[in-house]
Parts: sequence; structure tokens; C-alpha cells
Amino acid sequence: MNKHTAILTAVAAMAWMFGCGQQDPVSSTSGGADSPAAKLVVSRTKAGGGLGAGRMQSGEGPRVFSAVITGDQEVPGVTTEGSGTGTFTLNAAKTQLSFKITIHDLSAIAAAHFHNAATGINGGVVRGFAASEITQIGTDTWRVNGVWTSSDTQALTPALVQALEAGSLYVNFHTADHKAGELRGQVEPL
Repeated sequence: MNKHTAILTAVAAMAWMFGCGQQDPVSSTSGGADSPAAKLVVSRTKAGGGLGAGRMQSGEGPRVFSAVITGDQEVPGVTTEGSGTGTFTLNAAKTQLSFKITIHDLSAIAAAHFHNAATGINGGVVRGFAASEITQIGTDTWRVNGVWTSSDTQALTPALVQALEAGSLYVNFHTADHKAGELRGQVEPL
């Protein structure tokens, strides 16, 4: 999956989460310019203001974030066929972060976490993904779904919400071949 397709997948996933599309974005974005994601991008751009137009401001409701997940974001970078995308929704109260991540071209995931650090910097683990949140949906394809809350053992604290809003949280996927991490994606506001 190239970066353009990964970005379109993230946009389609966001539309799907809000009921704007009828198909799962994982299966519907491989159509290039004719895909639902591409049509969404074109329609939002033609409507004026690009992808960020109409974005809700803090306090107005849920806030959406996305991540394009690649090996070259690891520090140091990793050469891999693996890639992924994720959509993340912070509730209006800023006490729950739901996530839906899809990883492609990894035969196994040894561990996966949220980390706290800006782009290009390694940071500490702030929440691990539970085994129950990671599901293999194809030969080398994985889905990670869950909700991170302020009442979890590894709590979504106000400080971590601030880091999220600043683009300083990332997801990291570890494999047996790359114990320090094979795929990384910075979670960024849309």
C-alpha cells in the first residue's frame, strides 16, 4: 500500500465511522481515483476548504485523529513491506479515545502500544493493546479495535489528551524481527 492509498484509507475510515460510506474502507479504497475515499477527497476539496473544512473545534463534540503507519517512521527507520492506517475518535468529554487500526503485510504482531513522543523521537509506552483488541482478519492483515478510557489501568489522562491533541502520541507495532518496532504511526488531528 503506498502512502497515497494509506491516506485515502484513513479518510474513508473516518467517513465510514460517521456513516458517510456504505463499505468497509479496507475493502473499498483499492480502487484509486474511483474509490469512495478518492471521491470523498474530491468532493470535500471542490466544496471549498479541503479536507479540514468543517472540522469540529474543541468542546463542540468528538474529535477525529488519524495515523498513517509505516516502517520509515521508526527511529531509526525500518525497511518493511508492512503498513497501516488508523482512525481515532476522542469523545467530547475527552475521557475516551476509540481506535480502529488496520495493519497490512505483517505475518505476526509480537506487541503493540501507544507511545508518548513527537515525530522522530522515541517515547515511553503509555498504553498497550490487549490481545483481545488485536484480530487477524487475513493472512497478513490485522485489525486493532478498542476504547482507551480515563478509568483504565493505563488511563487516558488529561496530560495524554493534551499530547494527543498536539500530535505527540504514536502507535507502534513490534515483531519478532524488529523487537524495538517495525511499524510506527503518529496520531495526528484532522
